[in-house]
Amino acid sequence: MYNPIELPVRTCPGIGALHALPWLILSVVLVLAGHALTTLLAAGPLSAGAVLFMQHGLRPAGDSISEIRHDGDGLALQTFNGEWLSAQLYPGSRVGANWLWLRLDGGARQYSLVLSDRPGFRNTDAQALRRFRTRLRLTHTGQHDR
Repeated sequence: MYNPIELPVRTCPGIGALHALPWLILSVVLVLAGHALTTLLAAGPLSAGAVLFMQHGLRPAGDSISEIRHDGDGLALQTFNGEWLSAQLYPGSRVGANWLWLRLDGGARQYSLVLSDRPGFRNTDAQALRRFRTRLRLTHTGQHDR
């Protein structure tokens, strides 16, 4: 019934910066608090932001998503280490005109992923993203059974 959609996911510095931005803002707020302890605590969110920037922007880790496949059976995620996981979409996911912010449940791990075909933020194939976005709008019920 469904033609499968295979959506490759690549790294992109713009997407990496988007993932790291909340952690960077938290670090700046902690430093601006002006206390020695909060300045030391700012290293935690700053390092988390750096890890996310590297993972989504420059060099993906083994459990990062490299491909999303959508067919009649639902969503499947392929990680950079070659493992395939079945996944469900959380209701908090957002489908926009040129952006997708997906919150995915891969069973043992939850993923947050931004997909875009915009210049400077392009991390996937534009035609596959258009088909995937249309399919999600038609089939996503917003239900998650947890």
